[in-house]
This record gives sequence, C-alpha cells and structure tokens, in this order.
Amino acid sequence: GTLYNAELLLSDIKEESLLAEQRVCLLGQLGRHKEALKVLVKKDDVLIDKSFKQAEEYCAKYIDTSKDIYYHLISSYLQEVTPNSADDPFLRRALEILGKYAHQLDFVQVVESLPASLPLNLVSLHLVNVLKISTAKHRSLAIQQSVCSLANQKMKRQKDEGMVAHVTLTERTVCSVCNQSIRPNAPFNLMP
Repeated sequence: GTLYNAELLLSDIKEESLLAEQRVCLLGQLGRHKEALKVLVKKDDVLIDKSFKQAEEYCAKYIDTSKDIYYHLISSYLQEVTPNSADDPFLRRALEILGKYAHQLDFVQVVESLPASLPLNLVSLHLVNVLKISTAKHRSLAIQQSVCSLANQKMKRQKDEGMVAHVTLTERTVCSVCNQSIRPNAPFNLMP
C-alpha cells in the first residue's frame, strides 16, 4: 500500500479544484499555517463572519504547534485592510484578535506588522495591553530564573556542607574497610 502524503496530494490537485476547507486541512497538516490562514481570510468572501470564526478556530487547533499563529492571523487580516478605512471589518477583526490573544503575541512582532497609516487611537489601547502582558511575562520569567538560581546555590551549599565532616580519632579508631588502626596524626582518606 501507498501511504498518504499531504504534500503530494496538495501538489497533484489543482488549487481551484480543491474546496477551501480541504486546502486548509492539507496546509495545516503540513504546518503551512500562513498559507492556510490566507485561504481562510479572503476579502471577497461573502460569509466574512464565518471565515473569521473558522480562522480563529484554526488558530486554536494549531496553537500548540505554532506559537506565532495568532500573529499570522493578524497579519492576514491586515493584508486585507482597505487603506484609510477605520471601519474596515478586517481591521476591526485584527484589533479584536490583538486584544483577545495579547498573551500569545510578541509585542515587537505585532508593532512591526502594523501599517504606518493605521491611526494610533485605534490601536493604542490594544498595544498597551500587549506591552503590559509582554512585560509581565518577562518579569515572571526573570523571577523564575532568580528562584531557580537561588535553589541551585542552596543545593550546592548543602552538598558542600554535607561533604564536610568532623571526625574524632583515637588510638583505638579502626578503618571499617581494612580493619587497620588509624593513627591520629597520619593522613588518611574519608569515603562518603
């Protein structure tokens, strides 16, 4: 038997003969999320609200395999925005995703993807939210690293303290391994 290969299937079938859902499914299996989201997010789509919902569901499905998936979704929406249109549905949706998934987004990546013509008053609240979350994540990570470092130092100190042993030797002290007497002023090795 021949094994199923999504890449071959995708390349063998003409793009126009595939339904959008089939194409998205194959692209998702191949990890080609940018392309899949572009298929889902189309300006000429009559059922725009349905495509918005499908795109968000797609991201939720693949978030574990692609940490940048919501960034790609926002980028896909922004590519469809009509310039100088503050009421564009794709712009509104991009800003909704920005607000809703700020905890999953990289601030620098988002800022770099925003069009220069975008009015600041539309995006500022969302960017402040992403910045706050990014800062909180960074601080949390720094705290975790500090706690781990302190725990590591404590373990090393305890190990070192455990290696120090005070031994009192008398003329009757005998080695437990070879049963020979240990002289008090003679050098010897102490095994753990």
